[in-house]
Amino acid sequence: MKQKLGFSLFGLLFLLCIASIPSCSPNDPPKPNPTPIIPPAPKPQPNPEPTPKPQIITLMVEPAEEVVLNAPKDDETYTWQLTSPTGEKQTITGEKQIRFGSYTLGKHKVLLATATNKGDTPNKASIWEITVSLENAKFSPDISKVFNFGPAPGQFVNVLPKWEKGMNKDAIIKAVENRLVGKKNELVSLGAFGGYIEFGFDHMVRNLEGADLGILGNAFEHSSEPGIVMVSYDTNHNGLPDDAWYELYGSEHGNKKTIKNYEITYFKPAKDKKPEPDQANSISDATYIKWSDNQGNQGYIPKNTFHSQNYYPEWIKDDSYTLKGTKLPNNVINTKPDGTGYWYLEAYEWGYVDNKANNTPEGANFDISWARDSQGKTVALPGVHFVRVYTALNQLAGQLGETSTEITRAYDIRLEKAKATKKE
Repeated sequence: MKQKLGFSLFGLLFLLCIASIPSCSPNDPPKPNPTPIIPPAPKPQPNPEPTPKPQIITLMVEPAEEVVLNAPKDDETYTWQLTSPTGEKQTITGEKQIRFGSYTLGKHKVLLATATNKGDTPNKASIWEITVSLENAKFSPDISKVFNFGPAPGQFVNVLPKWEKGMNKDAIIKAVENRLVGKKNELVSLGAFGGYIEFGFDHMVRNLEGADLGILGNAFEHSSEPGIVMVSYDTNHNGLPDDAWYELYGSEHGNKKTIKNYEITYFKPAKDKKPEPDQANSISDATYIKWSDNQGNQGYIPKNTFHSQNYYPEWIKDDSYTLKGTKLPNNVINTKPDGTGYWYLEAYEWGYVDNKANNTPEGANFDISWARDSQGKTVALPGVHFVRVYTALNQLAGQLGETSTEITRAYDIRLEKAKATKKE
């Protein structure tokens, strides 16, 4: 009886478990799956603008030729990097336009990087590949044009160059050009103090490290007739020397005896003037051409027995004319206290034309970075187009007469070297 009850209880529990299992009849419809959770699609983003590829511009120029490089568009920042054929680098910032010129032969690379907004990473906007070559080069290192010539009276005036009857100022300037343009190496005399010449080149002589200009005279030991150099940059780009002039300071600019803003007026001698000779000094007329200055002094340019022509410029019709400039201290000495010895004109240390022999660096080489304005302040010029040279002494040296600067040639030192490289 106990066994039957146990079996029945177990069976009952089994049936209850079976009944609790849901039926899976094949005729029952399938229950739907739960709805999947789909994340929202990302918002469409604008495609970033592609970085523009650098624009490459290829140019060929000759040494000293200047070309203008412009940024292709307006931006807030500009950074130029110039790389020479030898790997030297130069960086220029803030300029939308630069002027390129070089004496170094070979391929130069100019990279311009710009940025639209401050803080942006600069983009390489343009690249110039500029080859500096002597092929078909036209520029000359020498004087290309004489613009003005105004000598003071002197024993070589109307001779170097020679004045012919009927010649006016334009004709005499042409005569000067015939002696100086190119490699003529012929003397031109500027006469006594203030006598000057203005000339130019067919390119800008660049202001780089060291000497830039060579200007030759005819100085030798104990015969120095120094002239001051002034330079001008063609700021208005009209090809004329009508911009500011700057003096290249030499060794005597700080000398207490140097006189700034010195002025001297020369007076034409009367045609019927009676000569006053000084035979002891080979002077045919000791009171030939009178002068007076703004320092309260006066004196004469004498006529000697070696040169009998008119010392007053023949093409100047006025009875007087005034010249201005910086007057250097006298450099004349006599080897004997009583003045009966030799007359020596001693050289200054550096910085003047016709001061030392041409084959010495101090005698012929000039650095544009010596430029000073009328207030004596340093002027940073990129280069110069025009040069003025004038006699810087007002003195007599016995039978030698007045001191007068002479010039035979002027040239761009680096372009001269570049031309020589081609010949080698």
